[in-house]
Amino acid sequence: MANAVRVRVAVVVIAAMAIGAACSSNNPKGGTSATATTVKSAAAIAKLLGPVKQASGVPVKIGYIYDGQSQGIDARSELVMARATAKYVNERLGGVAGRPLEIVDCADDATPAGATDCANQMIAAKVPAVLSGAPSQPAAIVKLLEPAKIPYFVYAGIDQSVLLSADGYVLTNPLGSLAASIKVANDSGVKKVAMLLIDVPAAVGPVQAIATPLFKKAGLSVSYTPVAPGTPDMTPQIQAALSKGAQQFTIIGDPAFCISALSALKTLGYTGKSVVNSQCLSADVAKNVPGGIDGVKVATNESLDAKDPQVALYEAVAAKYAPGTPPHASGNSGGYAAVVGFARATTGLTGDVTAATVQNALLTMSPQPLPLLKGQTFKCNHKTPLVPAVCSNGAVILTVDAAGKFKSAEIFDSAPYIKLG
Repeated sequence: MANAVRVRVAVVVIAAMAIGAACSSNNPKGGTSATATTVKSAAAIAKLLGPVKQASGVPVKIGYIYDGQSQGIDARSELVMARATAKYVNERLGGVAGRPLEIVDCADDATPAGATDCANQMIAAKVPAVLSGAPSQPAAIVKLLEPAKIPYFVYAGIDQSVLLSADGYVLTNPLGSLAASIKVANDSGVKKVAMLLIDVPAAVGPVQAIATPLFKKAGLSVSYTPVAPGTPDMTPQIQAALSKGAQQFTIIGDPAFCISALSALKTLGYTGKSVVNSQCLSADVAKNVPGGIDGVKVATNESLDAKDPQVALYEAVAAKYAPGTPPHASGNSGGYAAVVGFARATTGLTGDVTAATVQNALLTMSPQPLPLLKGQTFKCNHKTPLVPAVCSNGAVILTVDAAGKFKSAEIFDSAPYIKLG
């Protein structure tokens, strides 16, 4: 039974991947202007970065696969941030096993063929581990890294290839978005949730398969309304959901989908809670919804709160080592989190740095602070229910103002909300 549930969850996260990629041609990793880097003095930045602990010796070459630049994709700044973070790790954290961490990068152009080529390059380079922020083609990478027994460490992974892999390690839990919707409903005292899903192949059924029992366990009823991509007016679909007693809406889709959904809710005078996925956290969404999106909840993994010490550290790293690169744009934070997360996870590693020793260090690591979320930790021991490669259950619900800018963040442990047993 457990295996059946695990497979079902894997299918769901593939569906989530499809939803995320469905209509995001301009920015497949999403992006936001929800917050801006807090201006800090050089002294304040130095204090946040901590004391110097310089790595020395022969560099440890670690692979980094990212989307690169092609039509509709520009992830170059993600690589800039990953390299900048490596400098921070080498100067302030002592590198990996005391040696400097050197990034060996490869752009996969967000295609299976490109990902296959990158994985082959990493194997040829004999790197002891490969990192990614939020890979768009992880299956092709894992297919080759697994036989080579090379650990694949990513910030955000929503594909069964990495979530169920014995060699996969994923910092954040993709089921956190469902947990956020359940938490908002429970905290608001509502009982009926309507989920608006972008209707892409193989998405709606799998989402229902896992969401229904999770919501039921939380004492909630949930209905599903698939809507075709590009639907300009969702008023009829939302009116039908309201007529059936919907008290909260969860919206899963790309920015254009969220604009249409949130606009229709405004038209119908809806004043309840709306929860959207992180792809919809953007100034463009706020600008195109009449009256803005004040009060909308965003389910994500990054608090964006400048007062959050983990976010403040990230902004300090960006300011010191990647000046001019906006930390909260596109997938930049994923580049940071993958590299600093890997450094934290291998804190106990000494001696030779090989795929085997890295693997052992990851599996036996002590809990470490989760990047970008204060008070949360991660531990990659492959014991997370349903999705063993996931290393943490930390999640956050952001509340934004009318312009889509950060207003507040509620960090929480998603584990109680995503247990089926």
